[in-house]
Amino acid sequence: KLFAHTSSADPAVHWYDGQFYLFADHDPQENDRFTGMDFYTLFTSPNARDWTDHGSILHLRDIEWNTFQGAAWD
Repeated sequence: KLFAHTSSADPAVHWYDGQFYLFADHDPQENDRFTGMDFYTLFTSPNARDWTDHGSILHLRDIEWNTFQGAAWD
């Protein structure tokens, strides 16, 4: 597991200006089950081996049009 300290899923990786940007959603876990998603996270890396976790970059509660507070699929 690339990021063992967090529950990340559905990654999208982009290369821009000499840096990898990995966007993933955070899936909260309850009773050994993953239940939806609550925010997007960002990880960056210059070499796809050493990653920096930038934490939450967009939370579902901040999306006005998101009426289903369980996911905001990309």
